[in-house]
Amino acid sequence: MRRIAFLSMNDLTDFVCDDDLARPALAERGFEVETVPWRADVDFSRYAAVIIRSTWDYTQHLQDFLHALRRIDAQSLLLNPLEVVEANVHKGYLLALEAAGVPVIPTRVVARLTAEAVPELRRALGGGELIVKPTVGANAVGAHRLPESLDADALADVVAACDGTELLVQPFLPNVLTQGEHSLFFFEGALSHAIVKVPKAGDFRVQEEHGGDIRPDPRPAPDLVAAAHRALTSPPFGRPLRTALGRERPPLGAAADGQAVAAVAGAPLYARVDMVRDAAGQPRLMELELVEPALYFRTDTASPGRFADALLARLGPPGGGV
Repeated sequence: MRRIAFLSMNDLTDFVCDDDLARPALAERGFEVETVPWRADVDFSRYAAVIIRSTWDYTQHLQDFLHALRRIDAQSLLLNPLEVVEANVHKGYLLALEAAGVPVIPTRVVARLTAEAVPELRRALGGGELIVKPTVGANAVGAHRLPESLDADALADVVAACDGTELLVQPFLPNVLTQGEHSLFFFEGALSHAIVKVPKAGDFRVQEEHGGDIRPDPRPAPDLVAAAHRALTSPPFGRPLRTALGRERPPLGAAADGQAVAAVAGAPLYARVDMVRDAAGQPRLMELELVEPALYFRTDTASPGRFADALLARLGPPGGGV
């Protein structure tokens, strides 16, 4: 059996995590999984691969997290690759994807939110409600909804809560309340499964920790699949990645029939593409999750096997492994 590590955090209390559902499928393919906190002082060279999974506290300790990943990367195969993670931890990547023509929710980045800036941000983003959230964040922590009717005192409370935090500012898309947020999961560039996340009544956050309803989507709409592929194959994540010797690797992509192209060493092993439909019904990218997305194995019984097959394709057949 080849040992691999699922990188996690010290305490998963209050979090919903189903990564253990992948253990049987991985064992069938010759992988023994150990869960290791990202802060652990261990020799990671004992693992054939270290896969970032439930490291959901990293946003409060970003530099420590990146330092730990660089140490791991020097000792083992880190997945997703370090260069992908470093480009994805700051949600400003949405601006690069927007510039590349990906249909992203219109986005602005502000170093500091002020009450005086909110009216101009509304105008710049087409009017209506706004969402603000940290540029480095997860699980909707620090996210706020700013309706047009928000009074001065309530706005002041939001500004105070966001003090010292760099933020994304986006228009609020009401379809998230009714149609939900669509999440599509890709392993080695191939679509595995999809879900729809709908917030509970009176909330806008879709995560189950906030009461969101998670539903399998066995047949995601073709326009969602096409938009997700476009996000995965556009710069900065679809650009050719270079090896240490300077040779270019081909970008991650998908063939016309939706099957994955050949595995690429520098491309994401796993990806979650989160989208919401705009007022015209068109898919808009909310986030491209390439660091530690929950993969919702419980919503598709075949998905752990697809994940295990993707890892086997990435590492190759057993023989001489750790």
